[in-house]
Amino acid sequence: MSREQASDTRKLFPFLGNNLALDLVNTEIVARGKKVDLLVTPQDVVLWWELARETYPQIIQEQERREYSEQLVLDKLKGSQVLPL
Repeated sequence: MSREQASDTRKLFPFLGNNLALDLVNTEIVARGKKVDLLVTPQDVVLWWELARETYPQIIQEQERREYSEQLVLDKLKGSQVLPL
């Protein structure tokens, strides 16, 4: 994707809240007096997530570490092994 295409794509999804959850909520907008959902297809969701990862890399990495740690604990309780990241 070119830099210009990436810039245009970012305009599709408002990342204004400095909060990942609020930015997800902001994918439903009002245009010309009607509600519009910006996440219509699975591809829209994937694109939004990729842009969110670029916008909030530290938040995403911390969440992934937390989920990995939780999985380690659950697997240990079950007696399974998890491969390290």
